[in-house]
Amino acid sequence: LNQPQAVLQSTFFLCLLFIIGYFLNFFIKASLHLAIPLFLGIMSLNTNINLSCFLLFLVPFIAWSRYILKRHSLSELVAGAILATTIGSLYHFLT
Repeated sequence: LNQPQAVLQSTFFLCLLFIIGYFLNFFIKASLHLAIPLFLGIMSLNTNINLSCFLLFLVPFIAWSRYILKRHSLSELVAGAILATTIGSLYHFLT
């Protein structure tokens, strides 16, 4: 693959988020609507602080809307947040 290292690494960790989210959903319906912007916000902290702040600003509103619309329970939102924070932290520690 003739791509920049940063593109390959970020794609790998995003795919890891999706794969773990898929298997996690057999046990609890973790909110990927919450997990994706949270992960991207964490991932972009070192490269684009404005994008990161914007995405992290949106996270509570996304969580609130998913909860109010009864698409997710509080435990499902927490599971999505833990998943995103864990994968985002792994991204920072391993890259």
